[in-house]
Amino acid sequence: MPADPAVPDALEVRFAYATAVVASFAWIAATMPGVHLAQAGLSEDLATPMHRGAPLVVPALLLLVGMPVATVLARDPLGLRGLLSWASAFVAGYAAAAFATCRPRSFGWAVVGALGLLAVVSVRDALRAGRAASASPPRELPPRTADLRLALALLALLTPAGVLAAGGEERASWIVPFLFLALAAAGERRARGLLGLRRAATAALVLVAAHLVVALRYALEDGGPAPAGWTPWGAAALVLSGLVLVLAVAWTAVLLVRGRGARPAEAAS
Repeated sequence: MPADPAVPDALEVRFAYATAVVASFAWIAATMPGVHLAQAGLSEDLATPMHRGAPLVVPALLLLVGMPVATVLARDPLGLRGLLSWASAFVAGYAAAAFATCRPRSFGWAVVGALGLLAVVSVRDALRAGRAASASPPRELPPRTADLRLALALLALLTPAGVLAAGGEERASWIVPFLFLALAAAGERRARGLLGLRRAATAALVLVAAHLVVALRYALEDGGPAPAGWTPWGAAALVLSGLVLVLAVAWTAVLLVRGRGARPAEAAS
């Protein structure tokens, strides 16, 4: 363990790159025919998990490929806060666009509006972090700058389902973006230094990896034309997504252990 627990050690770096590499392989597997189509004569593209569940699978894979490496490369709190803010802006913006395309009814437009507002607030926070980092000398940002993101995300999560689920629409498809935004903002709000911010980033990655497992299973079973069984590529995509989840959980556990070891040192100083 390095003298400064805020600096990523070799084990953390291995977890980060392993997560990104395995997620890349899962991406490749998701572009291959994952199921046998029950109806003959259809294009093989319709059998790929990427096509059958694109709105759910694509953003998760993008985050899982890029965010782990960025997390260990950032050696300044403002850099990690910017990463969490930009990731939140991407999740909110992508989800808003997906809902605007797929769910144009009244409840869908309410979700689009909430996600769009969160995307704007996330971009604002990311730009604040960038300006603070580029100042000479760099200036600190108070943790409360994430409060508005956290409050908006929690408000959406705490709204009773009976009020929002108009017309019998289900909640599961939109709860994950708000949960990601709340987790990232809460982690940024409570973090005290690089170690805490990395814990917030890896906790968000655990959520995304769990979402990927569920999204791939949904794409293989229920997305697109009816399937007549899985192919080895489909099984490989699901297994690789499960391995990504295991890596993210293990990485987070390592950070939690390092956090416990760091507290006595901080108290002694």
